[in-house]
Amino acid sequence: MQRFFVARVFALGCLLILQGACAAPPPRPEATAPAPPGPTPAARPAPAATTHPEGSKPGPLPEVFESEDFVVTFAKTGDTTEGLAAKFLGGATKAWMIEDYNGTATFSPGQEVIIPKRPWNPSGVEATGYQLVPILVYHNIAPQARGRLVLGAKAFEDQMRYLKAEGYRVASLKEFLEFNALKRQLPRKTVILTFDDGWKSFREYAYPVLKELGFNATLFIYTDFVGTRSALSWDELRQLAREAPSYAKEIVGQRYDAGDKLGFLQATVEFALKSPTLGRPFSAYLKQVARR
Repeated sequence: MQRFFVARVFALGCLLILQGACAAPPPRPEATAPAPPGPTPAARPAPAATTHPEGSKPGPLPEVFESEDFVVTFAKTGDTTEGLAAKFLGGATKAWMIEDYNGTATFSPGQEVIIPKRPWNPSGVEATGYQLVPILVYHNIAPQARGRLVLGAKAFEDQMRYLKAEGYRVASLKEFLEFNALKRQLPRKTVILTFDDGWKSFREYAYPVLKELGFNATLFIYTDFVGTRSALSWDELRQLAREAPSYAKEIVGQRYDAGDKLGFLQATVEFALKSPTLGRPFSAYLKQVARR
């Protein structure tokens, strides 16, 4: 019995010792001294500046880049579309190609200029629409306007100068027909000028203005009217043909010939007035045209 009592006391004491050990806080870790600071990293050296050998410079860019279809250049002070067209396209009259393709007629020094070598849109059809070519029809001109068919000379001159200032170019009927057949591209701003019947007033009031501005025109000559008091004579028509620029002459003959039942004829004749036989025999040419 005594042994049993001693054993229980011993077990109880062990239990108390274990509970006390679990309740005691864990020992704190020993404090360690901070590590000494490491060496400061060295600053990166700045990249060395690129230098060229003394007296040398970077090579200049080419002034002109050229392919089969285009020339790309950079405008210089004083450059005009006419000058660029003469230099790269063979003629100042092609300046419209540079203006239409770049959308401007003036360039600042250093500005890129794209010069097309050949037509790029002979149909005149674009995503925003299609090209229209107005035909301006004139009849007679006098110092003062009279009625619907006689325009005042000052009004005519003002109209022509407006077209010039707005960048319009005048095409011939031949060029217009080629445009309709998709064989020629016309400037976006193109008009056609026609004059009916062959009045003397054309030479007196219209021709000097057209010549000054570089405009061509198409004359519809009523052959039975030629040589009358108010009409141009054959000699005057021939003189006009000699004076006008070679690209700017079109004469259209009109004649009524009841005997041959040809009716009212209109035929475009380029440079016809250079022929020394032109006159009444011109009606024979009209008959040939009518039979075609």
